[in-house]
Amino acid sequence: MRRSHGILFTFLSCAGCSESASLAERPRAAAPAPANAGEAELPPLPVLARTGRPPEPVRILEPPDGAELDVASARSLSVRVRGPSSLQLSLDGARPRPVVSDTLRIADLLDDSETLAAGAHDLVLVAVGPDGVVLEPTAGGVATVRFFVGTRPIPPAPPRIVCLAPFGTYYGATPTIALDFVVASGDPTDANVEISPVARRARASGRGPFALGNFESGDYRVTLEPVPGAPPALPGRCVFAYNRELERSP
Repeated sequence: MRRSHGILFTFLSCAGCSESASLAERPRAAAPAPANAGEAELPPLPVLARTGRPPEPVRILEPPDGAELDVASARSLSVRVRGPSSLQLSLDGARPRPVVSDTLRIADLLDDSETLAAGAHDLVLVAVGPDGVVLEPTAGGVATVRFFVGTRPIPPAPPRIVCLAPFGTYYGATPTIALDFVVASGDPTDANVEISPVARRARASGRGPFALGNFESGDYRVTLEPVPGAPPALPGRCVFAYNRELERSP
């Protein structure tokens, strides 16, 4: 139902491009292991430092968490948010988009031909620092809400891994591209990471963001899935492009 980018935290314009200039200044990171490595041998991705804490917690005021909407109400739904400047919003794991108003229509997060299907839907709101990285989630840099079109499904829908970065286009000779994600309607968890089409696999353990490593120029997709033995979760995906030969224009 959703179109497809990846804590972070929108009308609406490219967020991933703004991330690339500052991320390009970060140290190189080791590339994840090839896809044929055993699950137990997947190497952990290096963890990058977050740049700061939000001056106030971000909040999704409407819809309330757990709201059940009929089809007509869902079609006209307005999302109300609150927080500092540089907010981004994701619906159902799609690319986070910059928020330019504290009230926006759910239709603005959908393609013209899309509608909200029956079932569970996740909103993720994040505050983003000057470098494009989500501010500290434990200090209020991330807020999530799950609402339903129709009645709540039984059994409940599983949590959703939402990729916040990388999205957009990255430039430069040796950027460190950051991976950031959040689990909507679930507890923070590790995730297995697969990068296509280069068939790299690694594990994101603990709180990010994480350094993905070095890339040749091209288009890439990052898929995030629960680690073996963890509770089920809907996978997260983000897409990005990398242009090694060109520097980002001012």
